[in-house]
Amino acid sequence: MTARAYGDGRVILRGSVYHYDFWLEGKNYRGSAKTGDRDAAERYLARERERAHKVDYLAPRTKTVTLETLREIVAADYKRKENKSLRRVAECYARLADVFSRVKATQITTERLERYTAGRIDEKAKPATINYELALLRRGFRLAVRNKRLPQAAIPFFPMLAVNNVRTGFIDAADFDALIAELRTKRPVIADACEFAYATLARRENTLGAQWTWFDLDIVKGQVVGGCVRIPGVETKNGSPLDIPLGPAVLPVIQRRWVERIPECPYVFHRQGKRITHFKQRWSAACEAIGFPGLLFHDFRRSGARNLRRAGVPETVIMAMGGWKTRAMFIRYGIVDTEELSDAQAQLATFLVAARAKGRKVVSARL
Repeated sequence: MTARAYGDGRVILRGSVYHYDFWLEGKNYRGSAKTGDRDAAERYLARERERAHKVDYLAPRTKTVTLETLREIVAADYKRKENKSLRRVAECYARLADVFSRVKATQITTERLERYTAGRIDEKAKPATINYELALLRRGFRLAVRNKRLPQAAIPFFPMLAVNNVRTGFIDAADFDALIAELRTKRPVIADACEFAYATLARRENTLGAQWTWFDLDIVKGQVVGGCVRIPGVETKNGSPLDIPLGPAVLPVIQRRWVERIPECPYVFHRQGKRITHFKQRWSAACEAIGFPGLLFHDFRRSGARNLRRAGVPETVIMAMGGWKTRAMFIRYGIVDTEELSDAQAQLATFLVAARAKGRKVVSARL
């Protein structure tokens, strides 16, 4: 037998059929040569090595990549990055499995994805939800290509839906005070959590999950007179830590929670020493009572941002306070509402009246 150079691979007889095995760029390729003749197996190996150098090469192992394989790859990537949305990966891939569970990854085409999208629309799924499912599937494909489990050509075109993701829902200060009054009679701690979120722009999970270790407080004679809260990067949506000074609007809240703290409980907002996770019944009743059915806790975030903008705080400062990294993300919150647009029209009308009152400026022509 003629010796081959290192890395050229080998053929191995297993039973009555030869199999090949070789490496290329750190990737191992192996499979059946589909013959019991050694010379024919050697030629098969040579052809596979030559094909493996091509971009669109589809190795035999590639044909075993399934939807479950893609899910495992995505889940492993999420765990490595400590992404908090790992549960949603399982949920979305379970939904995708309803259609693609018996399909190889290389058989998931754009046409099949379009049929999947149409089916989800018929099920009344929201466009943003459908896009999220498709995006996770596309991520699986891209990671499989990066891991050399699939060729680049195997990634289909993903038909994403148009989504109007501008946020809506505001509550002004007077209405907010009415809501707090309703909540404080039944659940004072929920009222405190709402006040904290309204003043700091903190998300619901960061508010209810706030721990005393995040706070650096200035305490004088048992009274909280200043300080700041630093939300760790592992807890924020964008992965970056968020520093929020505690001003006059939120200090009374922290003072009340400081008095109500329990040494063995790490949470600022707690119910008998345990973290608060839900309060739907009390919330719905309070919102109904003030005439705001359908109000979301998250509406405090956009309302607080609008309050800051109305107070004259620069957008860059509001973005830093709320953790918005780009202006596009900030704009999605629709901080400018119809009332402000109406005010702008009124201001324009006043300006035009004053401008017309000045009359025309006559400029003499020079000869």
